[in-house]
Amino acid sequence: MANFNGVFIELCPRGEGTIDFRCGYSFPADTDPEMVEYFKTMVAGVFGMVSSHPDDLVAVGEIVRTVSDFDVPQAPEEDAEVVFEADEELLKKMGADKIIDLNKYKPGPGKKH
Repeated sequence: MANFNGVFIELCPRGEGTIDFRCGYSFPADTDPEMVEYFKTMVAGVFGMVSSHPDDLVAVGEIVRTVSDFDVPQAPEEDAEVVFEADEELLKKMGADKIIDLNKYKPGPGKKH
C-alpha cells in the first residue's frame, strides 16, 4: 500500500451528545508548502464548522447523500483499469490496422473526441 498523502478527519461520538474531532496529515517532503497550508486551513475550517454549526453540516450532508452516490464505496485506484476484450468476429471485420491501442492514443488539438 502506498504511503498516505493528504489529511484525514476522524469524528468520534462522545457521551452527552458531543463529538471528538481528530485529524492529522502527511505529505511527501516535496509537496508545495502552499498546498500543505491550504489543506491545514481547510481542516481547521471543518473543525470550526463541526464545533459551531453541526446542524448545518448535517443538513448539507443530507442533501449530498440524496443527490449523489456518496454512500456507494469508491473502487480503489488499483481497480481503475478497464479491460476490454473485443469479440473475435469484430476483430475479423475490423482488421488489425483499425485497432487503436488506447494506452498509446493521445488526441491532438482540434480533434473531436
